[in-house]
Amino acid sequence: MNRQLTLKKLMDRQLTLKKWYLEDCNYYGVVMAHGIVYGHHRIEDGIFIHTSGVAKLSGNGGKLSLYTCSGSHYQLLLSEADLSRRWESFDCAVKNFPLEEETRQMWINSLPGKEETLKPLKEREETFLAHLQEWLDGNMHFPRKDEESTGSETWWDSLMSAADEWSRKQCLEDWCWVKADFWERILPLFQRNRETMRILLPKFMEEWHMAGTDWELWINVLEKDFFKLCKGNRKLYRLWYETLFLDWMDMCCKGNNIKNKERYGQIIGSKRPRWYTDENFLRLVLEKSKMEDSCIYLLWMHRAMERKLRLCRQEKYGGIYLRELMTGQWREKERDDCVEVELAMAMESVEIVEGEGPLNEGENGFPEEDRRVLDQNDLEFFILCWKNGLLRRKYVDRYMEYAFEKNLLAVIPGLLDFRFENKSPAA
Repeated sequence: MNRQLTLKKLMDRQLTLKKWYLEDCNYYGVVMAHGIVYGHHRIEDGIFIHTSGVAKLSGNGGKLSLYTCSGSHYQLLLSEADLSRRWESFDCAVKNFPLEEETRQMWINSLPGKEETLKPLKEREETFLAHLQEWLDGNMHFPRKDEESTGSETWWDSLMSAADEWSRKQCLEDWCWVKADFWERILPLFQRNRETMRILLPKFMEEWHMAGTDWELWINVLEKDFFKLCKGNRKLYRLWYETLFLDWMDMCCKGNNIKNKERYGQIIGSKRPRWYTDENFLRLVLEKSKMEDSCIYLLWMHRAMERKLRLCRQEKYGGIYLRELMTGQWREKERDDCVEVELAMAMESVEIVEGEGPLNEGENGFPEEDRRVLDQNDLEFFILCWKNGLLRRKYVDRYMEYAFEKNLLAVIPGLLDFRFENKSPAA
């Protein structure tokens, strides 16, 4: 009986924490309080503890009542909060619990740097952007000028840390970096010149893949916020679009298992600039790929756009690409069966080859590119090149002479159909 009375007395003692602070334990999805406990029925006074999850937090002026999921009720004083972690505790409280305005204002008044938080909101935002702009000016290039290692933290991590610090100091809890509105406000700071965007967009893509960050967050930033910045300038728009395409193609070719890569392709298909012609794309292919890999570029653009490409002999990059594909030195380094597959993949992605190239008909009386088609001695490939316009009827007699001369018997049925203009070529 005496033991029960003693236990009841202990449990009735006022339970409190000193040098306390709150922590948002995202991993567990709960808020915990930490501090030196007094009045606990099981734990000796003066021991540093953490509570179970906080179920409720309410205020009465400078006093807080904290209720835990285990049923404990703590009385906390704002004046006894851990000074070094008051901002962290305040952020955690306002984000997770409704606080009375009086308590909120008293808490703000106890924070280090409280003068900034008492300024009008617009002025605080301007101060925030000004400080962040200063950080950007000094940290645009990474590694830093002294080329010292920056450890495991990426450039974007550093940016977010700087933004988080300033937003916290100015009590702008809604500017948490994981929210899209942060990017809508912060990315215009990058738009001072094309050089800035040229540096940041590839950096964004590279560090995103290294960090393995949440797909939905980053694809939204890439699709919406970076797009808003770039679409008004043709060079930036092209940079944005081609960066997306190359990254998407790289993921797909490497067998990346990201479940939303189809959405990536939809963005590329739907946001292609109206002025971005197939000739622009062929320039990208020539600049960024080896010729033996170029058929993959054409294939993925075909899939993204849900249409085949147009290739013109008279245009600069179309003409160069066609000649390099059909007659380039890369063919000598590849096995014949590989060349056949790559040529077929490329031609499958071309809707039409049009125009006339330079007047160089070659030693056989027709262009060298056409001879390469006949040399494949493959009826299906021949018909593909006939249908898309790579082979032209004005040379058909010379094609037939060459095929008989070289004993290319597989393409003879197709040539006869081509010669007499059958509408249903041999299968």
